[in-house]
Amino acid sequence: MEKQLYSSCQNGDVSKVKQLLNNPQINVNYQVHGQTPFFIACHEGHIEVVKLLLNDERVDINKEDKDHWTPFFAAWDAENIEVLKLLLSDERVDVNKSKYDDCWTPIFIACYSGILENITLVLNDKRFDINKVEGHFERTPFFIACWTGQIETVEYILASGSEVNLNIKDKEGNTAIDLARSRERDLGEGGKFSRKKRKLFKDCKIIRIVWKKSKWDKDNIENSIRISW
Repeated sequence: MEKQLYSSCQNGDVSKVKQLLNNPQINVNYQVHGQTPFFIACHEGHIEVVKLLLNDERVDINKEDKDHWTPFFAAWDAENIEVLKLLLSDERVDVNKSKYDDCWTPIFIACYSGILENITLVLNDKRFDINKVEGHFERTPFFIACWTGQIETVEYILASGSEVNLNIKDKEGNTAIDLARSRERDLGEGGKFSRKKRKLFKDCKIIRIVWKKSKWDKDNIENSIRISW
């Protein structure tokens, strides 16, 4: 019976899920392959099934799978936007659980990978903190967007009105702009059309984007960029 519920949630079979949930004896949090029915419904993007399960008080909506992913994280990783919107509307959902023990919360990963659609969902949600320090190097999600060269993400965050603290320093004493500058120095001078050169342009553009939104001294920023624009 529990395995039936899992497979029905996996396949998006709304009528079967309704039928099985009517049984008071069923264990709605029974795990198959380390995942609950709610988890697999979120991962597969079956929003009507997710709605049914959210309305069942027996369902543990934050129960992790064997790899310590929450259902919210599963929906986030699969980029199931409509499911994410639904989950974000429920204050019971843990939206800041890390994938591992260090950092890698959903917003951290979105900034790392440049998934703008996900970022737009969370910037106005008080449960997310763009300035939250995470991981061994004590960096914020915004740090990571700068460090990985996510130009559109950096532009969007700064234009969104979010109160980004540009003066936060990581464990090594670097600010976000320091990380972008260090990438420039590390890459050095590549060939005219080389991959390194293209990445260097991205890093320097990020420096300029961040500078426009900051109070840093113009001459110091210009001296750190050794490319003619």
